[in-house]
Amino acid sequence: MAGDDDIGDPQDAGPPALERGLVAREGVDVGRPVAPPPEVRERVDRVVRVHDERRVLLGVAGRQPELGVGAQVVAVSVVVQPQVLPVARPEVDDLGIGEERDVHRVVGVVMRQEDVRHRLRRHAERSERVEDVRPPGNHPGIGHDQGVTILDEDDAAGDPIADVAGVKHVDASHARHHRLVGKLPSGPADIVFIDGRVWTLDPARPWASAVAVADGRIVAVGSDRDVRAPTGPATRRIDLRGRLLIPGFQDAHVHPVTAGLGGERCDLHGFRTRVEYLREIAGYAARHPEREWIEGGGWSLDAFPGGTPDRASLDSVLPDRPAYLENRDGHDAWVNSRALELAGVTRDTLDPPDGRIERLPDGNPQGSLHEGARALVNRLLPPPTADELERALERAQAHLHSLGITAWQDAHVTPAILEAYRCVDDRGALTARVVAALGWDTDRGPGQVDELIELRRRGTSSRIRATSVKIFQDGVMENFSAALLHPYLDRDGRPTVNRGTSLTEERELVRVVVRLDAEGFQVHVHAIGDRAVREALDAFERARATNGARDSRHHIAHLQLVHPADVGRFGGLGVVANMQPYWACAEPQVTELASPFLGAERAAGQYPFGSLHRAGAILAGGSDWSVSTADPLREIEVAVTRVDDEHRDAEPFLPDERLDLATALRAFTVGSAYVNHLDRETGSIEVGKLADLAVIDRGLFPPGSGPIADARVLLTLVDGRPVFEDRALEA
Repeated sequence: MAGDDDIGDPQDAGPPALERGLVAREGVDVGRPVAPPPEVRERVDRVVRVHDERRVLLGVAGRQPELGVGAQVVAVSVVVQPQVLPVARPEVDDLGIGEERDVHRVVGVVMRQEDVRHRLRRHAERSERVEDVRPPGNHPGIGHDQGVTILDEDDAAGDPIADVAGVKHVDASHARHHRLVGKLPSGPADIVFIDGRVWTLDPARPWASAVAVADGRIVAVGSDRDVRAPTGPATRRIDLRGRLLIPGFQDAHVHPVTAGLGGERCDLHGFRTRVEYLREIAGYAARHPEREWIEGGGWSLDAFPGGTPDRASLDSVLPDRPAYLENRDGHDAWVNSRALELAGVTRDTLDPPDGRIERLPDGNPQGSLHEGARALVNRLLPPPTADELERALERAQAHLHSLGITAWQDAHVTPAILEAYRCVDDRGALTARVVAALGWDTDRGPGQVDELIELRRRGTSSRIRATSVKIFQDGVMENFSAALLHPYLDRDGRPTVNRGTSLTEERELVRVVVRLDAEGFQVHVHAIGDRAVREALDAFERARATNGARDSRHHIAHLQLVHPADVGRFGGLGVVANMQPYWACAEPQVTELASPFLGAERAAGQYPFGSLHRAGAILAGGSDWSVSTADPLREIEVAVTRVDDEHRDAEPFLPDERLDLATALRAFTVGSAYVNHLDRETGSIEVGKLADLAVIDRGLFPPGSGPIADARVLLTLVDGRPVFEDRALEA
């Protein structure tokens, strides 16, 4: 049986990091800094810093008498300052607190005056544990080691108590419990999980062994005996036998519909070489004589010299029918002569401002089209039908659920894709929670904002919210279109004049982001190069200065290069670092097609996820599927090891940028829930939250668990209902 003592190392699963920029703000007395031993510093960091902006712990004061902020440790006894604030919420009054009270700010912790006096008295008497000795029955949902925590993001709106140390969203666990008392199901649970390793991501109780679910919500978390009461004859009882139960994974950057379309087109993702690609293309064309165009994608740049496949190769298997095949990241296209002929692309065709035609020595098109040059041909492609889009979505959803994914942000949604989501949702087939990032057309400028507002209105339904806008700010490193602060190098290591392409001019980007932010949109930016990252951060900074701080949770995806001066800006601006860690290893696209053209200094700073985390950035995890695998466990392994999971004997790629396992897991659970504005209801296993859960076939934290990517998901629940189940779950 998996008891509380053998469920894993709690050091690996303490509360996540609170962004340093959210704590020591105006009006907060952080008191006298103390320099503790390093081991205390590490322990306090784990206990006090909190990843979730709305969660501020009081319970830590009952576990550790020193509270840490950034590089400081602040003693409890020197940081309290009284302030009288009104209390108007009935949830607070029901705790026995009057209409006015003395509130003390302790680096983001709210305590009643008597709590502070009690704690200071105990701290003065002894320097070890500081406890709140009042019985837990006085505080519904609060255990012996915890103090009173109040309000959540809804209850806190406009309440000055919520603005503690600049953090507007105070710990929600008590308020949620209180609000749902009498509303949670009183009958038997639908499902109970027992004898497991339950990693809750609830800082007040990181580990448990059992969970009960009823009517789509979590109704009990604790030991096996804690879930006995809610059970009945119809309750499904799942004995985990020591396996891991976690919050469902969430993907912060994915393309499910376009990935799903691959099943109906020429899909090259499963192949590796030029010969294999050509064989599959010829086979697909033979199987589909009815298709006017041979369309598909998934080829890898490193399979071709310089990352540029040629039309002559494609002509050898497709001499008569036009072909258009995008590479796996969607920034380049491989076309044959017939496609170029139909599009009228010749040696005299000029490169578009946002792209490039790869050319032969005589100036004729070579067969590779980069970035915006793809539109010269893809404008001729027949659009997918509504039925094809809906089938693609359902196919992709089934695959994502099989990987434990319960929610995602679709990173580029067209009106047709949004309509497919709505149709699938209307017939009850959309089981995931989805945020749609509406595609921004760089050629149309701010005039499209009104259309996006209308799409948001029409595109929001029970399972989908069209509340984000996706902006491509640059291209990719491998075709030299990622926007850099300093020029690319040539093959001999000499600087060129090319610094890549900012797809939206910097001042225009500022205007666009300020407008979108003012209209209540979240902005999701594709930025690979350090210049694109800086331009996005500058735009977010201007939006904040112009519109005021709001709960926008803007984010920047990919982040292959971030200038060291910009690493710390993420936390200060509240911009989420949306990482795709599966790319952060020594694979050929990095080592052969990117690093040599950056130079040693810049190449040594690629995918700086560890640096961003240490600097206080919120991390969210995304796959960019179908660019790369959608499997969070494979992505998490690479985040932790910086080694390709298919070549585990390789040297780690920039090992200082590795993440610990708990941090990587958080990025793909509560981190992505945060960026999707779903953290209030999902992302952790707490009473009252929605039962979006995943069972993994083994523990990940204990030594000897084996490679992370070798684990597999056995069960995925959304709203407490299985959306994927492996027969091995109860075998």
